[in-house]
Amino acid sequence: MSGYNIEQFWKVKDKTWLAERKAKWQRLAGLLKMKSHYTGAEIRAFEQYFVKGVLKFQHYPELDIPKTPDLNLVQQLVWHPSADQNVWQEVVRYNSNEFDFFDPGYDFISSYTFCYLVAEECKPDLEQSFFCQREAQLYDFMYKNAAWLEFLKSDVRFSAKNTGLDRLFRSHYFLIRTIAGMFSAIKKCYPKDAIYFYNCLPRYAISSIAELYTSEHYAIESSEERRWPGFLKDIDAMAEFYVNKDNIIAEQRLIVEEWNSQLEKSAPEWQALWQKSKQDALANYKAPVQKPEQKEVKTDPAYIHNSGKKPKLKQSTPWPDELVALKQYLEQQGYPVTTTEANANAILQQHFANRCVYFGSFIESMQLEAEDYDKPYPAFTAPLRALCDIKSDAKLSYTRRGERITIKVNGERVGVADLEEPEGEDTSAYFAAIIRLAQQWFPQQVFAYGYESLHLYILPSELVSWLEANGFKNSLTYFGPDDVAGNDV
Repeated sequence: MSGYNIEQFWKVKDKTWLAERKAKWQRLAGLLKMKSHYTGAEIRAFEQYFVKGVLKFQHYPELDIPKTPDLNLVQQLVWHPSADQNVWQEVVRYNSNEFDFFDPGYDFISSYTFCYLVAEECKPDLEQSFFCQREAQLYDFMYKNAAWLEFLKSDVRFSAKNTGLDRLFRSHYFLIRTIAGMFSAIKKCYPKDAIYFYNCLPRYAISSIAELYTSEHYAIESSEERRWPGFLKDIDAMAEFYVNKDNIIAEQRLIVEEWNSQLEKSAPEWQALWQKSKQDALANYKAPVQKPEQKEVKTDPAYIHNSGKKPKLKQSTPWPDELVALKQYLEQQGYPVTTTEANANAILQQHFANRCVYFGSFIESMQLEAEDYDKPYPAFTAPLRALCDIKSDAKLSYTRRGERITIKVNGERVGVADLEEPEGEDTSAYFAAIIRLAQQWFPQQVFAYGYESLHLYILPSELVSWLEANGFKNSLTYFGPDDVAGNDV
């Protein structure tokens, strides 16, 4: 049995099956367009696979580009019509035999664990998981499947530099930290009106804590000066939920009880840390005056608001005058504002999220992840890729020599990123060149908003003029003056 038997799995001649498959794709495509940085061309390649079983690939031997599928392995598995683990193993064999290289997809897992949606994003025509509700099957296959792990160890393409195994364990620890971070966010009620997806992929990683949280891992984690304090706060948040477990919703209680059970079986250092967190939480615990009523969510039962109730759009504090004015202006132009977040970016995101280029943090640190140093170098290419998507007829490309990446649009050089000095002048000049390119493509329509991080919007020119005239700074020189050298558009 082959995992790519089109007639067996992709029943394209069955009109009913095909209609259902296309409808499911439309829901997934909506999520990809809203919450990912994939280009239109990439999403179209995904559609060919999802609906018809056509797996496109890149292969340019004359350019020394190996034969590589357009979808990583995780995408091929969770978007396959079958969730049978034996079929998935056939998919692995197919990739191994057919392609010179294929990406296992651990970076995809880390990027799209997707634990919550804000209320206005929860639409009935939108898929609410990048993994199509196959988190449990995916976790078992990618982290607990002996045949897959043995393949990673034995295949020279991954074992040569231990790439596959290294990414696996980085991703595994990331999943566990993500579930703790989610509870910390729930405690802070951030983001507001969030609907949390408790059946997410990180939930299944909790079962591996006792196995993974060794003394060696404790030494590694606690030595990371930047990340360790934040992780401690997340663990403290889990402890607060645990000591209050009789007064929280059932989904939260199941998670924190399993977290407690696993940490109590982990290495002594982790046990001691967890016991201290629980003791501190218990010392500060205040019993609720009245146990909150537990109500069933009337929408999708897999998605539960952190309070157990339907999200309410309630403005708790008065907005500054300039935001009230922005709200009124947008509504006069036919853009209703329902967000309760007192932030101009949150207001603009309601109607112009698909016309936004996000650069991320830059002033203090770019906060790079390991995958940013490998193709497609998302921290550096994602902003320009997003701008090309808005333009629709522009194509991004890049080449690498040593640690320097030259990034082009339609064959014309835009800038350079230096991986040895990612936050240096080359990157700031390249990002500044992206802003200039946006101004060239969309005259009078570019509005750059941000402080610690930057969002670049392509807006109606009348709205840009209004923002500039009403006290909203257009930070077009955020990355440096207009005459930054070294990056020609």
